[in-house]
Amino acid sequence: TEGTAKELVDLDGRSLLVMVTIVLGVSILSYIATLHNGTVAATVNGCWITASIQAEKRQHGLWAVTNTPRLSGFADSVNYSSQGGSSWMVLSSSNNKELAIDFLAKTFAGSVELYETILPASGAIATYLKAEESLVYSQPIEFFGGQRIYEDLMYYASKVPKVRYGVFNYEARDAIARSLSEILQGASIEASLAKAQRNVEFLMSE
Repeated sequence: TEGTAKELVDLDGRSLLVMVTIVLGVSILSYIATLHNGTVAATVNGCWITASIQAEKRQHGLWAVTNTPRLSGFADSVNYSSQGGSSWMVLSSSNNKELAIDFLAKTFAGSVELYETILPASGAIATYLKAEESLVYSQPIEFFGGQRIYEDLMYYASKVPKVRYGVFNYEARDAIARSLSEILQGASIEASLAKAQRNVEFLMSE
């Protein structure tokens, strides 16, 4: 959609009038291209996007990482969020249930060394906050002007509110994404969100 002015609030409570553009139906490669070719000046995304941003060497020193703006008019709104990511689960019916639990406990849920290995290559950060004690997380990243982006991201992660997503998280997320597009194009907020609610409830009843 065309850019639409929306009011947000920064960490210091200052109002920000920003132009919001939503591009629907594009591939991940098209999205990354907008970061590299100057179509956008910022993106709200998870930490994993830093690897893609750094792939364009000509933009060395032009990017920085910061916390997210928050919506105005909502008392519980904060300047921290989480987007994307993966979850590890062990099936109770697994033939090697205890072995799988032990493996995860000693790797993704218990190994600082593992994160020291995968962080520089992929920008992979998890909610295992103990990993921030590693010196790797405090290293300045030259591409981002010497900013200690991983140290900052771990701090932001510690401030993200806890949310119980449930098994229909992605259905709800997609419904809200469609509503946001409709609202930015002038649709009623109440009507659009009510439609999203009905759509999700229908999917949950199937």
